[in-house]
Amino acid sequence: MANKFVTERAAAEEFFKNANPQDDYFVITFADRPRLVTSSIESIEDMEQTLASDTPDGHTALLDAIYMAIAKMRDARHQRRALLVISDGGDNHSRYGLREIRRLVEEANVEVYAVGIFDSALFRSFEEFMGKRWLTEITDVTGGETVAAAGLEKVPEIAASISRQMRTQYVLGYRPQNRDAAANGGRLKCRSPNPRALREFRPTTRKAIWRQPGRRYADSAPSVSGGPEF
Repeated sequence: MANKFVTERAAAEEFFKNANPQDDYFVITFADRPRLVTSSIESIEDMEQTLASDTPDGHTALLDAIYMAIAKMRDARHQRRALLVISDGGDNHSRYGLREIRRLVEEANVEVYAVGIFDSALFRSFEEFMGKRWLTEITDVTGGETVAAAGLEKVPEIAASISRQMRTQYVLGYRPQNRDAAANGGRLKCRSPNPRALREFRPTTRKAIWRQPGRRYADSAPSVSGGPEF
């Protein structure tokens, strides 16, 4: 377990090293309950020092931490927002359930990515055993993805790659002409006149877009990015 904490801190540091310092950031750690340990008012160097001195202990409230993160990003000053989760996906102490959090992120304007630290040991709890499936369900509905690390040494490298991917994405926006009709559901297909030119890129999409009462129709934003596979 201690090795996982060290790896997670190293992954966060690599993520920040490849991030844009002009963006806003915050870090939440979680044990029995989630805790905001750093915010965008601090420099990236200060965030790294704070993380180095923090040692979570106790149970695992992953889903509550995601809920806290989504709530905090509602006041973000930038329109594009993303959440990176570094975890084995296990949860044994959250107030919120998987279905609630999946619906929350599905309706939020946030792309969720996860670096999965999945233990291959035989003696795992049910929560640890289901971790990959739970993280994948959460990330896929937002247009993000869950990347499983082949080993602990790969986790920082994956976090750095996701950080670069966030900065180099192309975003395709879509607004339906008949928004009332589109609110009832439908499918959207994107085609390229030159498919060979897109071989270096990997498309990701949100599975659904939502229209909230009294608010404008939410834009669908498929994203296309390139980068190495792990």
